[in-house]
Amino acid sequence: MLVLDDTIANIALPSIQRDLTVLTSALPWIINAYVLVFGALLLFGGRLGDLFGRRRVLRIGLAVFTAASLLGGLVLNGGMSIAARSLRGLGAALVAPNVLALIATTFPVGKTRNSAMAVYAAMSAVGRPSESCSGASWGDAGLAVGVPHQRSDRPGGARRRPGPGRGAAAPWRA
Repeated sequence: MLVLDDTIANIALPSIQRDLTVLTSALPWIINAYVLVFGALLLFGGRLGDLFGRRRVLRIGLAVFTAASLLGGLVLNGGMSIAARSLRGLGAALVAPNVLALIATTFPVGKTRNSAMAVYAAMSAVGRPSESCSGASWGDAGLAVGVPHQRSDRPGGARRRPGPGRGAAAPWRA
């Protein structure tokens, strides 16, 4: 989710400019707000995890990221979009170092930890190409990342409940 954010916003820039009447000179700030805040606060997010607990800071970061994603889907102008993306960068800076620290401290040294790190790296690598194919709009740039969507072919968005042998499905999968 942290990896997807940047390219989805890049793809959506033309519709962001058109729908929110953003000046061409302000468009780079919509992208850079996230990257700058994320990069600037990455070490701070890791330190907060060391001081207050990695899981707690990870959860707070996910909550901030999700709230900022929702806000990003509801923006009315370019300034609000830049503010929402900055807030999303803060959430990402709290999540990223603590996820890696939790993997490193949860799994024992050796094959198990290497496998966990490989899965994390693979999911990050898969995120980059898949986001380029998303065809996002500016609303998707705010909502597609961090706020789960319920998709269903059933009338009224009804979901199938997981039953025996089907496992617990994620809430946004029908």
